[in-house]
Amino acid sequence: MAFRISLFTVAILTTASCGLPIAEPTSGGSGKAEGFNVANDLARFHPKLAEPSYQVYVSETRAGQASSTTIYSASDWPIWSGGIARRWQRYAPRRDVGHSPPDYWRTESVAAAERAPVEKYDALVGNSSDYLACGGRLLDAAEQPLTRRDLLTTAAYCASWTREAWQERGAPAFRDSRLLSAVDAAWPSVAPDQLVPVTRGVGLATAWELSVHGPFRPVLPEYWNGHCGGWVWQSSTTPPPAREIVVRYLPDASPPIQACKPGTDQTGCVTFRAADIEALLAEVSIGAPITTLGSRCNSESSALLTEIAETGRVSDDRCRDLNPGALHIALVGLLQRGVDGERLAPGVDVTADYEVWNYPVIGFSFREVGVYTNRAAARRRVLAAHAGDGERILVADADRWVEIAMTLTLQDLSEELSLPAAERHRTKRFPLRYLLELKSDPEAVGLGQKRIVGGEWLDESRLTHPDFLFLARADQPLVRHPFESNPYVNTAVVRALHACANDPQSCAPRD
Repeated sequence: MAFRISLFTVAILTTASCGLPIAEPTSGGSGKAEGFNVANDLARFHPKLAEPSYQVYVSETRAGQASSTTIYSASDWPIWSGGIARRWQRYAPRRDVGHSPPDYWRTESVAAAERAPVEKYDALVGNSSDYLACGGRLLDAAEQPLTRRDLLTTAAYCASWTREAWQERGAPAFRDSRLLSAVDAAWPSVAPDQLVPVTRGVGLATAWELSVHGPFRPVLPEYWNGHCGGWVWQSSTTPPPAREIVVRYLPDASPPIQACKPGTDQTGCVTFRAADIEALLAEVSIGAPITTLGSRCNSESSALLTEIAETGRVSDDRCRDLNPGALHIALVGLLQRGVDGERLAPGVDVTADYEVWNYPVIGFSFREVGVYTNRAAARRRVLAAHAGDGERILVADADRWVEIAMTLTLQDLSEELSLPAAERHRTKRFPLRYLLELKSDPEAVGLGQKRIVGGEWLDESRLTHPDFLFLARADQPLVRHPFESNPYVNTAVVRALHACANDPQSCAPRD
């Protein structure tokens, strides 16, 4: 059989986070004073937050909560466990990258209803099951015979992930025994333990998922790589799928997704459980439109810790991340005051280093720890928070400083996927400590009121603070990210499945 190679290896190098890709500011460094740099542009994040009334510090405003009650806990579909190619009803996700992945990609002796979400999608739309996933390429195995040249190309690429590379994290090498004799005959010099994991007999979307969002990547995934950004985007904008559906795909019909009639012998019927649809929604939402506040740092935490210990703060503008003053304005404005009659739940990346862990922020509370009315006292507090004695420069025109202890309430991940979304409401708390810098601005905010003009992270929050906040923009067209999201999963089909799960009339049989 001849293998046709579809190249998308470049995709693997960019699929390196749990969260959404964000647009990085290109200018406007923060310098030494912790005012608002270009990455902390409140107008860009949400225009309302740039209004002076939203930037007033109000000490009585101590808590806020999102209006939405449909934000739900779900899986982030970890890449090491196969992304949305994981058969979640049979295999729990694992993040210890050293383990050998389970045989979730095999088709033998697995009930159709228990297959992975993307496997079900392939079955629904009729994608060929003649693909092989190997190291970031799709190999079409539909034709006979397999030529020596094709086999050499296949084996050479697969073998490029050597035993040493595979085992450097403690995982045993293995391969598909069905290809063993053919590969050995064509390339006898390849030792059995030098071939990378491969599989065949899967659909196009499944093969892509295993090769790019799964353990068949030529670059080993990190333990934290997954789909959490897609989950946060969907959870913040749409209600969860409400029920299991049994449907078929009729591309020329309207609607193309139609429920199968009970008791009839219809062909092409596929069972989607609610979590299957959640997984597909998370997939197509990677790279969905967002606005951001802050920036992503790509340094490891050890490098940041070293610099903080030596100088007291991070100097690289790209790792200065989210300004605490901007965070305070955003959370009070979105979750307490609200905008346009709604209290919005932003997403947050809670890690200050290169890892990305996204969660919806569904609430907050804070208390004042101290108030400083002169610059010298505020400066002493800032210096006391750091091991180093590097020069600290507060915002030049600030005239009052308030130390804040804040706690974020985050919607957490959950693997209890057999439960309805409403029953797996998991939350976690994330503490922060920072200094707000305030300024008298009677022309903008009135006499006796103080405007937030900057901030400084304190104590442990110098390292354990968010990289950025983001807002899902459901009002903008959903443009799929070309390398981060599975190109063989159609957004319109996934949305039709979601609509069917929540509104039976949307997919009622027409014949």
